Amino acid sequence: MDLYLQAIPLAMRDALAGIKVDPETGEITEGLDAFEAIEASATEKIESTALYVKELAADIDAMKAAIDELTKRRSAAAKKADKLKSLLLDAIRATGKVKTAYVTVSITHRPVVELAEDALDRLPDVFKKVTVEPRKKDIMAALKAGEVIDGATLGQSESVMIRI
Repeated sequence: MDLYLQAIPLAMRDALAGIKVDPETGEITEGLDAFEAIEASATEKIESTALYVKELAADIDAMKAAIDELTKRRSAAAKKADKLKSLLLDAIRATGKVKTAYVTVSITHRPVVELAEDALDRLPDVFKKVTVEPRKKDIMAALKAGEVIDGATLGQSESVMIRI
């Protein structure tokens, strides 16, 4: 029997409902074979899905490592480009605009906001960005210590643990 993962709970319930028991002896008279077949199929499906999840987790780890490596390389390339731009700026200041068959290098002037060290204290609120978010670790510690916090309670989450 081939079950879909999401059909396992209903199939198990139906199989259990289909088991007939002799009221006098308490012996199972029918439905046990169907239940055992569904149980075996469910076990096989769960095992193969768990192994696939482990495989995906390994892929995710490999992708994260590749992303980390590419991020480092990108950062190094950006620093190198910034350093070269800085050197170019100094050179163009000394020589003026340079135009060749391949490139034109010149200095452009663009407006930029320059803020004083204490600007955050002096700026009107309309020009400030404020992010407020709950500190869940602190809330958890307080709730575990017995504090009552309006809007927060301790709950339980479920997750699947796969060991090989």
